[in-house]
Amino acid sequence: MTLPLPPFKYLYEHWEWSSAPENKKAEVAEAIESRETQKFLDRHPEYYASSFNAQLISVWLEDHGIPSLLWNLEICFNALKSSGLLEIRPAEPQAQVDKWASVTECRADALFEYQPSAEEVEQLKKLADDPNLNDHQRKVRLRKLAQLAGEQRRRLAPENLYR
Repeated sequence: MTLPLPPFKYLYEHWEWSSAPENKKAEVAEAIESRETQKFLDRHPEYYASSFNAQLISVWLEDHGIPSLLWNLEICFNALKSSGLLEIRPAEPQAQVDKWASVTECRADALFEYQPSAEEVEQLKKLADDPNLNDHQRKVRLRKLAQLAGEQRRRLAPENLYR
C-alpha cells in the first residue's frame, strides 16, 4: 500500500516569483530553484550526487510538472529511494594504516652496558663495598670512586659519548 503524496509546492507560492515582472520570472524561478536545490543537498548528505541521479530526479520532476523546490525534491527523493532507482554512494576505500609507524629499530650490535677495562676492574675491586668499613673509610672510598669517574669522563669527552 502506498501512501498518497502530500500536495506539491509550486513557484507561485514564493513571493519573489509572484512579485517579479513577467520578463524576469524565468530568471527569478531559476534562482529560487537553485537555492532550494542547495538546501536539499545540505539536508540530505546521504544523497549521492551523480549525473544519473540528477537526471533521474529532473525527469521525475518534469513528468509531474513541478519545479525543483525543497519539498518537491524531498518527495521525489523519497519516492525514487523507496523504489530503489537511485544510485547509492560507492563505498569509500579504507584508509591505509602504516603498521610500522611506531616500531623502532632495535640494534643487536650496540653496546648497552659499559664494559670497564682490566685496570678499572682492579681499581673497582679494591673499592668494593665492605660491610666492615666505618663512615670515614666509606667517604674515602666514595671520593676515590668520584675521582675515577671524573678521570673516565675527561678521557671519553673527546669521543662525545656523554652528549
